[in-house]
Amino acid sequence: DKIPFTIDINNILLIFTIFFIIKNKWFQEKNLRYFLICGGLCLYIFFTIAINQQLGTINNYFEIYHLFKFFCFYIFFKEVLKKQSLELIFDICFIGLVIFHLFHYFNLFDFNKIIMPLYCGEDSPHLLFFGYNSLGEPSTKRALGILGNPNTNAILYIFFIILYAPTQQWKRKNIIFFFVSLSLFLSCQSRTGLIALIIILLINLYFIKISLKKKFLLLSIISCIIVLILYFPTILQLLHIQIPTQTHSMDYAASLLDTSALQSNSWTSRLQIWKDLLNMIAEKPIFGHSPNKTFFYENHIHTENEYILISWRYGIIGLILYLSLYLKIILNTFKQVNSSIYAKNLLLITIVFAITACTNCPFSQDKLAILFIVFAAHKNIFPCFNNKKVLIE
Repeated sequence: DKIPFTIDINNILLIFTIFFIIKNKWFQEKNLRYFLICGGLCLYIFFTIAINQQLGTINNYFEIYHLFKFFCFYIFFKEVLKKQSLELIFDICFIGLVIFHLFHYFNLFDFNKIIMPLYCGEDSPHLLFFGYNSLGEPSTKRALGILGNPNTNAILYIFFIILYAPTQQWKRKNIIFFFVSLSLFLSCQSRTGLIALIIILLINLYFIKISLKKKFLLLSIISCIIVLILYFPTILQLLHIQIPTQTHSMDYAASLLDTSALQSNSWTSRLQIWKDLLNMIAEKPIFGHSPNKTFFYENHIHTENEYILISWRYGIIGLILYLSLYLKIILNTFKQVNSSIYAKNLLLITIVFAITACTNCPFSQDKLAILFIVFAAHKNIFPCFNNKKVLIE
């Protein structure tokens, strides 16, 4: 069978990561437990491959490779970022994302024909019909970004929304970057992402130590901006202002409000796929069907639900291990959320992953998973085995 494996920057960086881990002996003592956990999980994946008679299918072992890679990255960032501030690095990366986004969204200098195929492929439906429907009529633009997919790209922008989210002493730079990242997120038109965004904004406001009046004012401003962006063309029509020909509606995400999203083709097709996979899960509920990536490739199936994907591959045991990741992080960060900005940020992004995993597979996206690891490894919050606290500035 074909092996859909490509050498990207993550795989190249892994070589240097392993070199530093060995050179500095970061695999010993306090980090040994992480490698033992990684080894146990890898053995379980191998076990599911063996009992499903999939030992001869090479691409199954990529799941073991990915797990090992993520653990190595976590150890590396955990050690390197102990006393490092990532604020400047994140700011530079965000500015780069904004520039990339503008070139892509407005197709400056034929950007979508020259550059975007490198990120999402030339045959990507999202790129081929970007801003238009199948009849060639103007339709909702869903920004693909550097991840080449509007849903996963929306999660990427939520990282920055969390990073620049309101605090007790909200810096002017963070205020600007917050609303810019909010605008970029809304241009992705992710419905599940919008639900996750609303939830984490409310949670963030709850933990901010400001007056209730200021919280209400802040929530009102953010809500008005979201509504203004989503319904901008409609507002122009109500004001009898001529809509520019290049103005595209934002009705894809806004369809959540009138429940029309539940009648869309994307939702009904997902329900059918989930139903079929759940029936297969019932056949092997304990250990699952193994990674069996070939099954998904040959049948052109995109699970679009990480809980079902994990259950299908690794059974109830795998699902419990997966859920324990969320539970462990939430419990550890919740204990420190009032005293640590890093704990609060990790708590929020974990909630985002947990919510978006209902209609996407965020941990299956290498770049998103690595960014999550950077959040988690910074100041050793994930999982929190130390008792040191970093006060919110």
